[in-house]
Amino acid sequence: MIVGGTKFYDRKEIKDVLAYLRILVNPRDSVALRRIINFPTRGIGTTSQTQLDNFAEESNIALFDALLKVGACESLAPRTRKSIYDFGKELADFRERAETLPADQLAIDLVRHFGLLRMYENSQAPEDLSRFENIQELLSSIAEFVENNDPENNSLGKYLEEVALLTDIDRWNPDHSAVTLMTLHSAKGLEFPLVILAGMEDGLFPLSRSADTPDDLEEERRLFYVGMTRAMDKLALLWARRRRRFSNNSSMSFMSQPSRFLKEIPGQYLSRQRSTGAGMDFEPRTPARRGRDLKRENPYADMLSVDSPFGIGDWVRHEVFGDGQVLALENSSAGVKLTVIFANKQIKKLVAEYANLEKIEKKG
Repeated sequence: MIVGGTKFYDRKEIKDVLAYLRILVNPRDSVALRRIINFPTRGIGTTSQTQLDNFAEESNIALFDALLKVGACESLAPRTRKSIYDFGKELADFRERAETLPADQLAIDLVRHFGLLRMYENSQAPEDLSRFENIQELLSSIAEFVENNDPENNSLGKYLEEVALLTDIDRWNPDHSAVTLMTLHSAKGLEFPLVILAGMEDGLFPLSRSADTPDDLEEERRLFYVGMTRAMDKLALLWARRRRRFSNNSSMSFMSQPSRFLKEIPGQYLSRQRSTGAGMDFEPRTPARRGRDLKRENPYADMLSVDSPFGIGDWVRHEVFGDGQVLALENSSAGVKLTVIFANKQIKKLVAEYANLEKIEKKG
């Protein structure tokens, strides 16, 4: 189960179908009506919708009622009035059918009638295929709801009430034997026997944009703490030496560096496994190994070492940004990268080989 991603009921195609269904239960839901009045496109543009709103207000009637009385709205073109009336009549017919049809059959008929599946089914775009599958999943969930509830509690209105109250965490079952994927924000307050934090690389965790701002970096450090403390028995921290990332409209493979947060963990609490290509090469926690870890302070220290004439705390001069102080060093595919804070409080990341930095005496 996935918790904390883009929620299923927050997806556009799902909101569109639910808006249609809400109108059948509550015709005075003007928010839902405005969402679907021109979706799929039926020639009722923004200007026409504004005129319809004004007509409903001047006539002191609900927006849904204005659909069926739009013939009296002289500010609208005859063709637009017909489109609006036809749409209102179709919705009214479905409202009558809602009194006798079960919720799942009603939803299927509505989706087919208004072409909410057909518009995605014939598209070649990958995202439209996903939308098509999501709508199918929604229809399946309505059928499951009808099947699992008695006739007194399986109406369309009851289903929409359940959807309104449903969250990912509500659906999470701690006794279900499955991998649970969630964001760190969603994990607050929960605990698991085993927790795996993946993507522990500078640029991912912490994010590259957060590393430039001390407050943002501290917030990510707190999130890292949250993630670690969700584990009751075992914690695995994973990072990749090379990761495929999206850059400049293409997918490319980049060398990675382990997260700076790993360096902050005392070595005596870590056992390191290294990928060998054929599997995982595990180095057990022998007394000799523990001694080496304590001496190095951290088993990731060799991976984090940077060969540079500059050190953290050094003062440097840049021909454009002026004088600044080195805050951090890291290896990158382009060479050693320095994080420098300059006199105007600007924080810049510079590749030492190309930045032409001059090392200067520390200011008093």
